[in-house]
Amino acid sequence: MEENEEKVLLALYSQINSGQKQAKVFDKALKLAEEATARAVGWLYSEDYISGVQVRFGEDEQKPFLVTVDNIALTGKGDDYIKQLLDLAEPLSKGEIRRRIIKRAENKGWADVAALAAASF
Repeated sequence: MEENEEKVLLALYSQINSGQKQAKVFDKALKLAEEATARAVGWLYSEDYISGVQVRFGEDEQKPFLVTVDNIALTGKGDDYIKQLLDLAEPLSKGEIRRRIIKRAENKGWADVAALAAASF
């Protein structure tokens, strides 16, 4: 999995566990270009890590690549990936999950994801 895909998936997992609207993940908080975010979401969707995504591939500059994320959710594969990535073998409190997301994000140098996770719980 590429860096942007993992970054988006961690941010999405943070939002899902916080009960906040998932679409908020994909705003400027991640500090990714709109197209980079759309491509990461498109890849996660096509590889079955997330569902509920509408992807439109642009035909030209007038119709750019677009992803709609209002109903996005993790699939079993996406949930398993996150659980392995964060070592979530046993049920943990939301606070512990948040700490693990923040630690992973900080280790990768993703201050934006760490801040999003801290604000999400």
